[in-house]
Amino acid sequence: TTAGAAGKAAVVIYTSAKNALPFSLDLVAVPTGAPLVKQFKPSIGECRAGSPVTVSMRLDSFRELTDTSHLRVTFGGNSTTPRKVSSFMTGTSFEFSAGVVDLDGGLYEVRAWSSTDLTKVAVSSFECTDTTVAKLVGAFPASGFAGSNTSVSVFLTDSGYAPDATVHLTQGGVTTPIAKAAIGGSPMEVVVTLTAATPGTSTMKLAPCADPSKDAACLKKAVSFNFTFLDPDAVRVTGFFP
Repeated sequence: TTAGAAGKAAVVIYTSAKNALPFSLDLVAVPTGAPLVKQFKPSIGECRAGSPVTVSMRLDSFRELTDTSHLRVTFGGNSTTPRKVSSFMTGTSFEFSAGVVDLDGGLYEVRAWSSTDLTKVAVSSFECTDTTVAKLVGAFPASGFAGSNTSVSVFLTDSGYAPDATVHLTQGGVTTPIAKAAIGGSPMEVVVTLTAATPGTSTMKLAPCADPSKDAACLKKAVSFNFTFLDPDAVRVTGFFP
């Protein structure tokens, strides 16, 4: 049959003796513009040695591939081999991996097209995060009683600390070096003892040096977290039954 306008079309198959029941055929318009990136996951992540970036991608308004080997993909200008390619008139999906090492972070352009049509190119981007900056995973517990010492475990990624390293704790504007505070593990565990005379919430700062504002490398490794000192004399409901 000749091509019709895009949309639903009723189709009837018949012979000289009888007609079959009609069925619907969805006619899809031939894409004429740039392909649309409908899915690109993940779009951000770490780019470390030995850990390739793997992305799932889906394109709409992209002409169905007659052969999946026609698909071309580049990451940051470098060719990469797409896999799990599925191409239909309604869309084309695939995934790819790229070995890129960028510890400082940066933006990389991703391009996808068919070798049979070099003018229709889908463009997106992947962001490598800055892995030279320490990140706080969490601090546990998040509270303790004022007037008492509370041991707190702080968990960090990309801290740069070696086990048994000295960590500088700043509380209320006062900085104290704590020897062998870095315990180890992944994420790195740092153990500090917190205390305050009065109840309230304080911001704690951890760094590998006494004054991160004077050391750019140290500033990248500095983190902060809040800790709440509770009133030990306040009445609290610890449980009830039923």
